[in-house]
Amino acid sequence: MCYWFKGSASSSVVILLVQVKIVFFGTSMVKVNAIRSVVADILSQETITGLILVLQNHVTNQALKAIELFSFKVEIFQVGTPIYLPNLIFLG
Repeated sequence: MCYWFKGSASSSVVILLVQVKIVFFGTSMVKVNAIRSVVADILSQETITGLILVLQNHVTNQALKAIELFSFKVEIFQVGTPIYLPNLIFLG
């Protein structure tokens, strides 16, 4: 959305409203049905301009193809699972 506010004769202000949704997936592989259900939920409730997917595992090729069809910007971040290191000492 974009709102224009008219100030004085020589100036105006533009305010852009950007709605981005962030979705965290678990440790299982992300399949096309998971992507479809997230998007169906989003589209039924609100209008967004962007989607951020945070993944801990791989995405199937079919799920990636489904993501490419979205009308809004999608960013994918893949994070690793934490590693347990019992002998690690932090010096601060």
